[in-house]
Amino acid sequence: MNRWQKMELQKLGGFFKGFGIPRDSVDSGSLPAVRYGELYTNYNTFVTGKTRSTISNKIADDSLKLQYGDILFAGSGETSEDIGKSAAFLLSEGYAGGDIIVFRPDKTKVDPKFLAYYFETRIWKKQRRRAAQGQSIVHIHVTDLKKMITELPDLETQQKIVQVLEAWDSCIDKVEKLVKHEKDKLRWLTYKLVCNKENTRTEKLCSLAKITTGKKDVNQGCDNGKYPFFTCAKEHTWSNDYSFDGEAICIAGNGEIGKSFYYNGKFEAYQRTYVLTDFIISGQYLNYVIKSLFKEMVEHQKQMSAMPYIKLETLKNFVVPVPDNQEIDKIIEILNDEDNIVSTYENILYTMDLQKTVSSQPPHSWRFRC
Repeated sequence: MNRWQKMELQKLGGFFKGFGIPRDSVDSGSLPAVRYGELYTNYNTFVTGKTRSTISNKIADDSLKLQYGDILFAGSGETSEDIGKSAAFLLSEGYAGGDIIVFRPDKTKVDPKFLAYYFETRIWKKQRRRAAQGQSIVHIHVTDLKKMITELPDLETQQKIVQVLEAWDSCIDKVEKLVKHEKDKLRWLTYKLVCNKENTRTEKLCSLAKITTGKKDVNQGCDNGKYPFFTCAKEHTWSNDYSFDGEAICIAGNGEIGKSFYYNGKFEAYQRTYVLTDFIISGQYLNYVIKSLFKEMVEHQKQMSAMPYIKLETLKNFVVPVPDNQEIDKIIEILNDEDNIVSTYENILYTMDLQKTVSSQPPHSWRFRC
């Protein structure tokens, strides 16, 4: 088996800082550009195709020019879970704005696509969390990234692994489309069953549930905790402690803005996560309304900034359609059936993504992911 070698990232290439590209200069021309917030909202593993932002030649003169294969890191963010989010720039031309750290790999030692995949692994993300600094706004610095340890095989093996991972991506993309289709169907069913029904009154969310927030910093989570720890990320992490016990809905106040989790039991929550408890009506019904109607409203009304967030007043004043209890029970039964279909596809997607992640890690770490 090919031996993987450990080395500091700084031994695999050089670092640069993005600069320029103020907000009012975006879309001022036709040159591709990447701003740090877009690494969270618009790009996953790679920057390809048409970029979210474009700039003029004049602005480009005052910005950092990118090269094919550069790795772009977000230098600022809201949580240590997300800070240092990266993507490989796979275009022939482009520019990087401020708060982007650019790593330019030595292509005689490392394949940029391999690095992009490696930077998605749990091994790497754990190092990112440890390096995160700050509270309300979290930062990661070049000095931290330079010292982070990468573990990789020879270049030929890297390229073979990339081929495997790209095949996984193709399969995952197909399942993601199925998940989206079923989620759209669930949202449509929610509209049909909830809105414009006879004998339906409306109530503000704050009159139907108690609304608080979590109290913990995201860094207090751990990989092997006993209790779910709901943050503003796509999936919950874990904690050894709990502050809540009972039926609740957790809503991401930033990050994966508006994403909700329904849970009944002991759990922990991040300080920027809203926690709904003490329901006046069915918590399950309320969660379906939040997942569909509230999430859509948030997408239209979210704050116009690099890192959007939900204001407490927006949540409290959200208007909920409330049919009678017998109708609510029927609605829950129908939506549960469709939600189970969504969960089935999401579990398949999770398993595929797990296998993909294992493929990008050194063999000795595989046992920790199984």
